[in-house]
Amino acid sequence: MFLSFAQTIGGKIKIMLEWVTLDYDFPSTMKRSLIERNMLIPEYLALVNMDVIRGRIFTTISRTSKPGIPVALNTVIKRNGKSFLKPFPSPRLNRAGDHSKCPKHED
Repeated sequence: MFLSFAQTIGGKIKIMLEWVTLDYDFPSTMKRSLIERNMLIPEYLALVNMDVIRGRIFTTISRTSKPGIPVALNTVIKRNGKSFLKPFPSPRLNRAGDHSKCPKHED
């Protein structure tokens, strides 16, 4: 898999981000634990949407069809020339099925 995100600047296309494989910005022990428990299956990660808001890049990854996707909403960070997905606002608030931390909406 090869993904890239490009932007037109001054009439020229500039590649902003590139991935050979998508990867989360998790500590290695956490990543290993998630993989061992099938809560992270890297080959199932596929971007659904990417938007730039106030200079930050946000991505979404769909959880509807496959297990092993621990975080649906992410920002993108760069470290040592590589792009990583960083859970937004946090991994805890991205847990599938855990709506107890979400703000309540009153009509």
